[in-house]
Amino acid sequence: MKNFGHKENIGTFEICLWLFGLIGFLVAVFVCGNPQWNRFIYIFQQYVMKIEMKRPEHYTGVAKDWFPNGRLGAEAHFLKGEFNGKVTFWYPSGKKRLEQWYLHGDRRGKWTEWDEKGNVLNQCEYRNGEPWDGLCYIYDMKAWQAVYKDGKPWRGYLSVRNEETGKVESKYYVEGKECTKEVYYQAEGIPADKHAAPGLGYIKYK
Repeated sequence: MKNFGHKENIGTFEICLWLFGLIGFLVAVFVCGNPQWNRFIYIFQQYVMKIEMKRPEHYTGVAKDWFPNGRLGAEAHFLKGEFNGKVTFWYPSGKKRLEQWYLHGDRRGKWTEWDEKGNVLNQCEYRNGEPWDGLCYIYDMKAWQAVYKDGKPWRGYLSVRNEETGKVESKYYVEGKECTKEVYYQAEGIPADKHAAPGLGYIKYK
């Protein structure tokens, strides 16, 4: 078993510089409407909760991390530096928050998320590392989500990289069919003058 929870102390000056940089970054992202905004929130949430589940190079075994209150915050199984098996996150209260499954680094099986009262917030499925059913994360370790059915996009706003041009393109889906931005906004009830960031506009979809 390996512990990755230790951190180095930093001075007040470094903290001030970091805070100013963070504020500038948040303003720039908000103004530009960058879809990576949601990924930043995801990463920031992990740091606020004092959980940093890293991927140790070439490590095989179980890695754990703890909250400052001494409770277990995260546990992951590794095989040669890749997630392999169950990855679990808990709330500071000790209640289970997330349960994820991997096979040789690829997402597999059903993932479940709970609130602190034990109610299921979301359950989705992955096959061969790709989204398959339910509200899934489009890419591993990013916060962009969309609803999938039988491995196909069903509802959501997907940011997809064009392999030929290298540019990121936006694709909109409603009831399994690719549609225009206008149709998607209307289906989600999003005002035309607002920006629908991936991972936000369709979370309310049942």
